Amino acid sequence: GDEINLVNQSFSIAFWAKRDPASGIDLTMIQGTSDDDNKVLYLGFYSDGTFMFDFQNNELTTPEAYGDYDWHHWTCTYDATDNTRIIYRDGVAVAQDTASADYQGTGKFIIGRSFNGSMDDIYVYPRPISEVEIQALMQNAWQIVAALRDYHEDQGRFPPAYTTDRNGKRMHSWRVLILPHLDEQGLYDRFRLNEPWNSPHNFHLLSEIPDVF
Repeated sequence: GDEINLVNQSFSIAFWAKRDPASGIDLTMIQGTSDDDNKVLYLGFYSDGTFMFDFQNNELTTPEAYGDYDWHHWTCTYDATDNTRIIYRDGVAVAQDTASADYQGTGKFIIGRSFNGSMDDIYVYPRPISEVEIQALMQNAWQIVAALRDYHEDQGRFPPAYTTDRNGKRMHSWRVLILPHLDEQGLYDRFRLNEPWNSPHNFHLLSEIPDVF
């Protein structure tokens, strides 16, 4: 959206992506429409499988081309204090440089419109996040996926986005429903599922929801 302002600032963009076979140039994210240097942000893949983190004519590209079509976690960080720009793949830095200038672009932040494949868990941070933080993001995602699979195995279906009472009022989200599959059976048992999430009893339990979410 227009509210994402990255001009002259440090930032990080993290996401999961899975390319479709036989893809050409795949842009996961774009911002800006100017022809001027440093005023358009491009994140994505060239047709040869290399990954770009480009401010327009101010580009960092991975030295290695990636030809597989599995899910991978990508993070692009920029530190405006020293112009350090880094690309991480699956929690490991795979390219780094010193940008010639800060990013200057504005406009709509477009996600996935020019990407042939799937994306998930997209985050934008107003600072360069660390490698440890990136690895934690990845680990959290895998824990949630495993919990959802366990729930499906037990229940024969994935959890609903939320439960409702007989009048259709929202009660509890899927996050509460998968707590037993995150080794949080004790916390789950303390929730009163016949009361809404924000009842006096349930509301104070929300602070104990695990950080994996």
